Amino acid sequence: MLYIRKGQVPQELIEDRVTPGSDFDGLRKEPIRHALLEEQGYLCAYCMCRIEDTYQSTKIEHYKPRSCYPALQMDYGNMLAVCHGGEGGDPAHYTCDTKKGDKELRINPQEPSHMKTIRYYDDGRIDSTNDDFRQDIKILNLNDTGLIGKRVSALNALKQKLYEMFKERTATQRSMEKLLQQIEMQMPKRPFCGILIWYLQKRLAVTRM
Repeated sequence: MLYIRKGQVPQELIEDRVTPGSDFDGLRKEPIRHALLEEQGYLCAYCMCRIEDTYQSTKIEHYKPRSCYPALQMDYGNMLAVCHGGEGGDPAHYTCDTKKGDKELRINPQEPSHMKTIRYYDDGRIDSTNDDFRQDIKILNLNDTGLIGKRVSALNALKQKLYEMFKERTATQRSMEKLLQQIEMQMPKRPFCGILIWYLQKRLAVTRM
């Protein structure tokens, strides 16, 4: 998970919302999906895997479930772009919105203070310092073995890059800060960049001591 800064409401959504009798199912989804992906760097709001601007790749998720909050079904602030979470496969490996269903989360990727509680481990697991948010990680099944393996692969690639920098004597505090900034600002973002940012911040904290 990574903090998502919401942008402007797509004009098409503004127009559709004032159409008498309109509901979410009748909205033009393409402009909404495109705007959400631009905000999120083309990553799933929950697991941070790469998603593309197609119906087959991306779902529009309601953070507050439509079944419980029908008044928010066309609220852009309640929409996130997410992956298909293994839909159609083994239910034991469902993740993200597919696993969540109509459950209500307490952790919100649009809240910076919530995202600051997120922690990772070198073995690829994701965690939170907040007990309620830790339960939400379980609801989303973000420690599924498949996701853990992909985070480890992303982290190992970063570690290899750092090893090469140390070998070439270019791994200075400044160079690592620059690498961190590149990963944070890169668009589209790197898949699973949350664990990369966490790892670099941890390494930099040691060098600054």
